[in-house]
Amino acid sequence: MMKLVVFAACIMATSAIDCRTCFSTETSAANTDLDSLLATFSTADCADAEAEACSSSVYDACVTTTQEFTYGEVTGTLSSYLCGKSDESTSLWDCSSLSSAVVNRTDIVLGDCEDVYCETDGCNSGTVLLISSLLIAFSAFLTL
Repeated sequence: MMKLVVFAACIMATSAIDCRTCFSTETSAANTDLDSLLATFSTADCADAEAEACSSSVYDACVTTTQEFTYGEVTGTLSSYLCGKSDESTSLWDCSSLSSAVVNRTDIVLGDCEDVYCETDGCNSGTVLLISSLLIAFSAFLTL
């Protein structure tokens, strides 16, 4: 019975993924208006963010989105790091979500955007997956 409990715990551990959830920007000039705009998205600055478990087992991938933009005279790149789905169907701030969020803003011009999905812990920032996989293999060996 104990082997079954250990095996179940290992299976559950592999379903959780740790991802960074934050925004970072690189711009051609300092702009406090841009900082206040980004603050409206209520997401942590990457300087303060560490990888943490995604809040739902529905998410099985980390997403890194890189969006080029022009805001007034300032050009830059916005990078968002979040939890997502490996089938690439949902992410809070992927390219399509970012463009939808600013569609009514005439002061922001969006450039190239790229979404990158990965399925290992911390890949957008991974030892939990490796350890869990080893525990599963060990548990399977014990049941033989």
